[in-house]
Amino acid sequence: MKANLVYVLFLSIALGCNPSSEELRTDDSAAPPVPAGAADSIVQNLCFIKVEGLQNQDSAWIHLEITGNHVRGSFVNLPYEKDSRKGKLQGTKNGSSIDATWIFMQEGQLDTLPVQFRMSNNHLLKKPYSYSKTTGEEFIADSSAFNVAFQEIDCYEFHPIDL
Repeated sequence: MKANLVYVLFLSIALGCNPSSEELRTDDSAAPPVPAGAADSIVQNLCFIKVEGLQNQDSAWIHLEITGNHVRGSFVNLPYEKDSRKGKLQGTKNGSSIDATWIFMQEGQLDTLPVQFRMSNNHLLKKPYSYSKTTGEEFIADSSAFNVAFQEIDCYEFHPIDL
């Protein structure tokens, strides 16, 4: 009984010494200004997935780490019963557009492709590749639209394969 009384007394003193929520409020308009260049140091981690095919067997994952206008990340493309591409992204962000280079492994060979994204309402839109019969290489045509859609997911759900 005596222990309960001491506990109640201690709890009353502790609560009485804390400022009320009214005392903790501050004028939001008096918030300190953000230092110059601080936006460049904020890191955004974004993850996206695309699943398609007749039985949702083709999948692709993208992880972007955006700091200021610098973008890096990973891009894994796993088409069903075809050669996968797994690699890194390096590029720049300008507004909602991202221009990057995808450095990937396919069939044991290191290769690179340009990649262009546009961020839009919980989606990442990508320009598709065209194929040149002359060179045998993929490229992004100037007339290509951003029509390959990736859905944003929580990065905790993102489980990239070791690159």
